[in-house]
Amino acid sequence: RSGVAVAAVFEDDARPWADHDARTARLVSQAPRGWDLILLGWSGAPPAGDGHELLQRVTRFWGLHAYVVSRRGMQRIVAEATPVRCHLDHALSDAAAAGRLAIYGVSDQHARVRQVAKGSDVAFGPPPPSSSASSRRAHERVSR
Repeated sequence: RSGVAVAAVFEDDARPWADHDARTARLVSQAPRGWDLILLGWSGAPPAGDGHELLQRVTRFWGLHAYVVSRRGMQRIVAEATPVRCHLDHALSDAAAAGRLAIYGVSDQHARVRQVAKGSDVAFGPPPPSSSASSRRAHERVSR
């Protein structure tokens, strides 16, 4: 509804690049036609090898702490991942492996957005004592 063609998404534990806007614009401009997601940071299997210099096709991954999504990609994510049955990264990895999503990732592992090592705010059971007040409130809403 907003008319935005592309959106960048960062989890709370991602460390965006200092020159995020310029790097992301370059990746989007270089992305293959028909891309749905560009993974800026993730873990998992090496890229499939059918990409190009900056980006490679990714079909299996976990961790989804930084990515860019196209409008069409967001529509496909909603179709693939709702109703929620598992973690989003798992659902999207399965869809990419089945050819239902065109997911690319930054080719150079050392150039990816880094993830700060910490416990997840999304977990079963009580939130850890070190959680922020907003994380504890969100956990209480989900746990009810």
